[in-house]
Amino acid sequence: MPGPVPEGAIPADIRAVLTAEQLTRLTPLIAPTAPQSSAHRVAYRVSTWLFGKRIYFTLLSGQEARSPGRVRQDGQQMSGLAFLVRVVLFCGWITLTALTLALAGVVTLYLAKSFLGIDLMDGPSALHGFFF
Repeated sequence: MPGPVPEGAIPADIRAVLTAEQLTRLTPLIAPTAPQSSAHRVAYRVSTWLFGKRIYFTLLSGQEARSPGRVRQDGQQMSGLAFLVRVVLFCGWITLTALTLALAGVVTLYLAKSFLGIDLMDGPSALHGFFF
């Protein structure tokens, strides 16, 4: 059973018209809550702005506490091979994204260098034929 409502939480005029039962029921709603400790080994939470909207990112990792039946019910049971395939695909996706961004950066720098008339080596560039 929750404890009494803190004195400053409800104004005196409102407190006067509420019954003891109503005050007891309000206690869990207005009582200050302590930060919850996480049962996860890794519990990383961050909230930020992205493209003018508030977003959050959460990374949780720890020992599975749910029963096998509950995991199946949640649709999260997966074989080791399926997990490995997902990890490899995810790593491949990250690698391809990084390579694409790096290539775009190199091309941008090369074009900027060429348009500014900066020559780093004598003679025509080997890449000059691809861009001009």
